[in-house]
Amino acid sequence: MNQQHPLVKYGIAVALANHQDKINEQGLPTMESLFFELKKGITYFRLGLADDLAKKEVSFKYYDQKKADAKNYVYLAPNVITSDEKAGNTYGAIQKVLKGLEDDPLKTTNITMAIAPMAGDYLVFSSKARKGAGKMTFLDAAASLITSTTLDKPSLAYKKRERGTTKRFNIGIIPDLDIADLVTFVRIIKDIKLSAAKDYYRSKVRVETNSKGEEKNRYPIRPAIYDGNFPYAPRSSAFSKAGLLASIAELVKNAEYRKRSPYWSKIERLLDRLPQTTFYLFGYGHAETFRYDHYVVELALDKHINLYQVVEGIYRSKLFLHPDRYKEDPKESENIKKAYEKFDLFASRFLQLFNQAAFTDFFAFRAEYSPDISPLINTFFMKKHHLDPELVASAKALGAWINQQAYRLANADNEATGTIYEKKAKVLATVESSIMSSPSAADFAIRAIRDISQHSKSDAPPESSAFLEAVLAGQVDKQTAKHMLLAFSRIGTWSKKELEQDSIPSTESPDNNED
Repeated sequence: MNQQHPLVKYGIAVALANHQDKINEQGLPTMESLFFELKKGITYFRLGLADDLAKKEVSFKYYDQKKADAKNYVYLAPNVITSDEKAGNTYGAIQKVLKGLEDDPLKTTNITMAIAPMAGDYLVFSSKARKGAGKMTFLDAAASLITSTTLDKPSLAYKKRERGTTKRFNIGIIPDLDIADLVTFVRIIKDIKLSAAKDYYRSKVRVETNSKGEEKNRYPIRPAIYDGNFPYAPRSSAFSKAGLLASIAELVKNAEYRKRSPYWSKIERLLDRLPQTTFYLFGYGHAETFRYDHYVVELALDKHINLYQVVEGIYRSKLFLHPDRYKEDPKESENIKKAYEKFDLFASRFLQLFNQAAFTDFFAFRAEYSPDISPLINTFFMKKHHLDPELVASAKALGAWINQQAYRLANADNEATGTIYEKKAKVLATVESSIMSSPSAADFAIRAIRDISQHSKSDAPPESSAFLEAVLAGQVDKQTAKHMLLAFSRIGTWSKKELEQDSIPSTESPDNNED
């Protein structure tokens, strides 16, 4: 079997992890175990409504069904990496390969997108990255299709705005490791799903009414499994990579899990290799590679920090120009959705690359951040810019003061129009423009305090002096000082109610264009 191609390797690992008693002399899965795992691809091909729509909440279940049935809310399952239009081809490919395994598993078959969705032709992953011929054995085809359809890989239906509607594209995330480590990874993913408290297959029923308040339509919102089959799947698909890392981290930080896991030594080895590991995020006809920065991995594995809360903190950020992510307005809603989609993409890129260029792009979106983002900002300036924790804490104190005084000024302004947040955003934007345009360290130190202090009649906190003195002494690069202070000034002092608020309306509507 081809033990170089990531799709084939992962399929082998799934079969090995699930059938420890069915391993041949070469340490590879038997044909019987491959057949069994591939058969699951048909069993879990569709996901659809399994309840009465008259209920407020409903359940979904899997269907062995080639075609979608949108009228009865039966959709392509998110674990099946294909498109709605080509789902029938994938279903047919599974049937063909199952028959091939029974007839002659070493016989070759043409490589199609239905079998290997990562590329139009079959890539032989070698040191020279050569492209191979367009054929593979039925054994390899089975392993590739197992990867494309298994529930035992991280997967989701990626959401993206297109022409005024939310489109979904099934994607999977797999690491490029040797087969032994891949088996460990599969076991982690299985354990993650078992540890989740939420029900992936339950969803609420959305009711639409007419102008008279009379019900005109009701339909189920897609269940949580479509946002990701891991417990910390984020609400924005852009953060799926970080959500997966958060899910792994929270599992392995659990003392009871570490104690009872029979594979803990292997898991530790995998965690040590995580920052050097290439991951594939792949869909039908496309793939991208990524890695987790080692400081982000450290942050995720810190027992005092929950990376998911950091991601949620970014998600709850309020753009200065569009403070309400879910504002329903015929004139503005599409622009708002597009603005936040771009913000999420650049924020996710910063989380992934964690370098100055990615931070600058993320920082270009003016927004107020949730307090939950603090560990990320702290880590970036301490680790990437090698600044002392005391210095970062001093800048944070000054930034918090600026944010608090901006709120006070907005709250006291009875002349300007708009909400308190909109008025506060204007104050912060004015301060940012002034500070970013300061030509020297001395001018920066003056503007950092003067612009707020003069209007609020409040003095900067004494804790901020260490930061300002370091800037004046040239111990902190001027541009770094600007970014650090303003990043901290964007962190809002939000109430507990704001932090816990999770009643986000769904933008999902019934899809009528599936096969």
